[in-house]
Amino acid sequence: MFVVIFGLFVIFLGVVVFVVMAAGATASQRKLEVERLEREDAEIRNAEEELKLLSIPGEPLICLGCQKRFPGPMPEGGCPDCQIASLVVAERSGKNGNKT
Repeated sequence: MFVVIFGLFVIFLGVVVFVVMAAGATASQRKLEVERLEREDAEIRNAEEELKLLSIPGEPLICLGCQKRFPGPMPEGGCPDCQIASLVVAERSGKNGNKT
């Protein structure tokens, strides 16, 4: 009788340990997912701020492709020389990027 009760107790402890480990793994996965989402949100906010800088009148802009500097806002076609919009950044954001 004692052996049966001891065996059930060991099985119960094994199940409890398994449940606790599974809960811990799930919690750490959720924490990692939340951190990843926060990083993505921060990157999106930074990109939106950069986009706002491109539309400010008189803001100095620079094309990273041809190194042409020109005042904002950015024209529809992008850089006045090479016509590539994806390489145009605000000069102040380019300076901040070089510091890191």
